[in-house]
Amino acid sequence: MLGVTLHREDAQRTERWQGNRLISFSSVTNKGSGALVVRGEARGNSFVINSPQGTISAPATVHPANPWSANFLSSNTMMRPDSGKLERVRVTGGDESVVNINGRPVRARKYEVDGAERYTVWLDPQGVPVQFVADDDGGKVTFTLSSCSGCNIAVAQEAGLK
Repeated sequence: MLGVTLHREDAQRTERWQGNRLISFSSVTNKGSGALVVRGEARGNSFVINSPQGTISAPATVHPANPWSANFLSSNTMMRPDSGKLERVRVTGGDESVVNINGRPVRARKYEVDGAERYTVWLDPQGVPVQFVADDDGGKVTFTLSSCSGCNIAVAQEAGLK
C-alpha cells in the first residue's frame, strides 16, 4: 500500500474575547515549509496584527476567519489566521435549514460568508456552528461538529426535526 499526503497543516491558535471584541490573537501555522507566526492585540479603536508580512492596523471589529464562533455574523473584515492577511467580507443569509449531524436532522440557520474565500455556515438554535463548508481555490472542505462539551448539542438536536 502506498500513501501520499496531499495537504498537511498543523496549527495552534488562541483567541481572547471581551464581549464581541477580539482583544488578542496568537497563531502558529505550519504547512510544511516552517512555522508562520501571527499575533494581534486590541489597541484603542484598532486591532494591530504582526505577521511575516509586517505590521498592519485593522478595524476594532475584525474577526478571525473562524466559523466556529457565531461572532463572524457582525463583521465585515476578517483576518486570515494563518497569514494575518485582511479581507473584506459580506455575510448574508440566516434562512432556516436542516443539516444532518450524527445521523439526525438538526434545525439550523444557513449563512454565506463571501470574501477572498467563501464559507457556508450553519448555526443551531443556540447559535452554535454545527457545520461549515470552506470553498477556496483548493476546493471544498466540509467540517461537522460531532460533539460539543458545554454547548448542549443534544438539546439542539431535540429541537430539530425528528
